[in-house]
Amino acid sequence: VAEFGQNDRITKLDPAGRFVTCWGEAGQGPGQFSRVRALALSPDGLLFAADACNHRVQVFTRAGEFVRAFGEAGAGPGQLQY
Repeated sequence: VAEFGQNDRITKLDPAGRFVTCWGEAGQGPGQFSRVRALALSPDGLLFAADACNHRVQVFTRAGEFVRAFGEAGAGPGQLQY
């Protein structure tokens, strides 16, 4: 679950909807978010998170370990706008 507003974090739930873990906080560093908006799992099991106001995509393991980030503010190649 992508949460923003009062909680800038990702919350992982089990299939029954029970809390497993969460990670992230407000900010601009690795693993920090500013309006995380969308989540997608890649075929290799990595979690991609659209970090809208930081103009980037962050990538995590399913356990919440930061793998990498890409994107920056702008309209050119490799740049994102929200």
